[in-house]
Amino acid sequence: MRVLIIGASQRWRMEKCTERALKREGHKTLLIDDKRAARLIGRKLTQRWALAQTRRFKPDYVILGKCHGLDLDTVSTILGGRPNAMWYHDPQWYKSTYRPDIAHIVAVGKMTQTFFVSGFDAEWRALGLPAKFLPSAADRDIIMVGPGTGVAPFRAFLHERMVTQAPGDTWLFFGHQRSACDFFYEDELAGMKAKGVLTRLSLAWSRDTDAKFYVQDRMRQSGRDVWAWLADGAHIYVCGDAKRMAKDVERALIDITATHGARSTNEAVQFVAELKKSGRYQTDVY
Repeated sequence: MRVLIIGASQRWRMEKCTERALKREGHKTLLIDDKRAARLIGRKLTQRWALAQTRRFKPDYVILGKCHGLDLDTVSTILGGRPNAMWYHDPQWYKSTYRPDIAHIVAVGKMTQTFFVSGFDAEWRALGLPAKFLPSAADRDIIMVGPGTGVAPFRAFLHERMVTQAPGDTWLFFGHQRSACDFFYEDELAGMKAKGVLTRLSLAWSRDTDAKFYVQDRMRQSGRDVWAWLADGAHIYVCGDAKRMAKDVERALIDITATHGARSTNEAVQFVAELKKSGRYQTDVY
């Protein structure tokens, strides 16, 4: 399938993550960063450029972001009767349709076949949008592994869940070299934990003791509980270093599955592969 995606091209943004996932499944993709284009070449030229890109690519399916860089006529032409969907991750703004940016999102959303939101779907439907609640974005338990700067996207996860009052539990594994100077967002994470937005926070500091201790070691230490969450349907997300950390975390996950899930090593490897295939194990590593 040829999938056109309209939205942000930064590697940590939803649209770019979606593109990587589609490519892994063998689909052809084109990502148009409309907001960046409008900033670089102006809004008028962006309309012509986006339409030309669409004509050349000939998409079978279109996924829309906020489309702030596109006029409504341009969005309508791009859709052109093709199967499509839109995902909006700030659903709490349904009360603010008087704002021009939110009014534009509403207008775009009304053109779509499905308007996915992570909360307040009934309120969006009342505004005339084909809103549909996206369960995996809100009511599923999630395990987040983000040492160092890899914690950044998980702040967004937690803030969204706080705003939407999502019911799912959350568990963050964070680590760095020294707790005294490398604990990013310490006060913020402590506040979220106090409010119950962050259910569990597990920390690993590699230089605070003579023996180096990493997030994968903390995962193994909490292996029984990690397995219990996965057995209950939790999703796991990993962000950060691709060279070593991501591989070590996957190895730890396989070991946890074998030890606490009463599986052979080969069965544990297959279980983790199935997590990936079903979308329950996702990585954004670099």
